[in-house]
Amino acid sequence: MANGGDNIGIYIPLFANSSLRELIVILGVFLIMIGIWCAIADQLTQHPLLSQALTCYGHRLVPFILIGLGIFIFIDSGTYQRLMNHHAYRSNWTKIHIQPNQIEPY
Repeated sequence: MANGGDNIGIYIPLFANSSLRELIVILGVFLIMIGIWCAIADQLTQHPLLSQALTCYGHRLVPFILIGLGIFIFIDSGTYQRLMNHHAYRSNWTKIHIQPNQIEPY
């Protein structure tokens, strides 16, 4: 399991938009899934064909899996929509409130 900036970047939007009850469920599921993933990984490493394939191609698959997970959480948590709303608000604000003829020379 990797613990680094990629995890922080993925999980902060999820945790920030969760209630206490949702956070408890998320963390409970997370802990259970760690055990399941470790058991699966142990079984996969003992299978000769799968362990060889994972050794050869696993490092190429993991980035796509993490990017996909990050995009899913980014969109599902509403962060993308909030970012787009903020950008639209800022764009409209500058168009409405700062007109070229209102800028005074020094």
